Amino acid sequence: YAEVRCGLLDQHGNLWFGTTDEGVYRYDRNGFTQYNVPDGLSSNTVWSILEDRRGRIWFGTDSGLCRWDGTRIRRVPLAPVSDGSMPGTPSTQEAFIGQAAVWSLLEDSSVTIWIGAGEGVLCFKDDAVSPFLANPNVQNPSGLHLKMVDDMLEDRQGNIWFASGMPPGMEGLCRFDGTSIRPFNPGGAKWIRAVKEDSRGGLWVGTRGDGLWHFDG
Repeated sequence: YAEVRCGLLDQHGNLWFGTTDEGVYRYDRNGFTQYNVPDGLSSNTVWSILEDRRGRIWFGTDSGLCRWDGTRIRRVPLAPVSDGSMPGTPSTQEAFIGQAAVWSLLEDSSVTIWIGAGEGVLCFKDDAVSPFLANPNVQNPSGLHLKMVDDMLEDRQGNIWFASGMPPGMEGLCRFDGTSIRPFNPGGAKWIRAVKEDSRGGLWVGTRGDGLWHFDG
């Protein structure tokens, strides 16, 4: 049986479900509709779903990124990304992630789409994709690589939070304040599954094996 790994309620009231092995299901007033590889998905395993401000639905699969424009699903090409050890310079571990897993998706207040791919975080804006850590304006004193990010969040102050996932991730909870990025390890936890912000601005951090943590700022 396929597992449901992610879900979304879109602005039209439709429900979307991303599964392992069975693609995407959309539920509307007429019932369920299934979309899979013959319909444009790059893979039938979908890890993440996002609706952007234009109403487009993005699907992060285990083999790249796809987007529903209201009529059909199309693949979104991704660019090469460095591992971040030398920002802006290709490394020996550089990988073309066009077919890599996309674990998480976020649209921030500047209408940038953040893509948490297996080989690192990408930014999609104005139809161009760029590796986040290759940006020379990003200070990265801890040498983070942001691989396998399970979840992302923009808080009310505009900080971007990254929930670092399974190996080779394991960097804990990381925060980008617009200038620099730094890691947090609540209780020593390095594998973070989810991060959410509550109505008071507090962060709730779900870990794998180290319980639930609250960050009050």
